[in-house]
Amino acid sequence: MSFIGHIVEDSKVMLAEITGASIAHACCQRNEAAHRLACSALSSSCDRAWFEEPPDVILDVLLSESSN
Repeated sequence: MSFIGHIVEDSKVMLAEITGASIAHACCQRNEAAHRLACSALSSSCDRAWFEEPPDVILDVLLSESSN
């Protein structure tokens, strides 16, 4: 199994433990914040985490989506 395959399988196991949780595919144009986070993670050489404030790379997307 590929590296991504293991991540998918682990995610399925964890998701099954959350009552009422579901997952659906969304193309990157419909999920801009996730797409930007993924691109940022792939181009970064250091670990990053956030707890209260969203990262700058998605702030404008979140503000735009919250005003709709």
